[in-house]
Amino acid sequence: MEKADNDVLSGIRVTADMLKSRKLVICENCEDCLREMELYCWDEKSAGRDAPKKENDHAMDDMRYFVMSLARESSDTFFAGSVERRI
Repeated sequence: MEKADNDVLSGIRVTADMLKSRKLVICENCEDCLREMELYCWDEKSAGRDAPKKENDHAMDDMRYFVMSLARESSDTFFAGSVERRI
């Protein structure tokens, strides 16, 4: 087991690069992710360091964890979508 790279800025950079190169694609029905992408912003009160605001960030954190743990080592394209639960 390899220790995860938990550096937030590094994860944001790698995720942004994968989105730009279309190695990571977000499906249109992944509503939470798309909504959070519009709301995700830098925290202006982060004491002189770059840090995202800690609100509306659950899907963004999930995507960053995914990218840093799995997708970075692969040349494949990944698609994120929603899963419907059947009750």
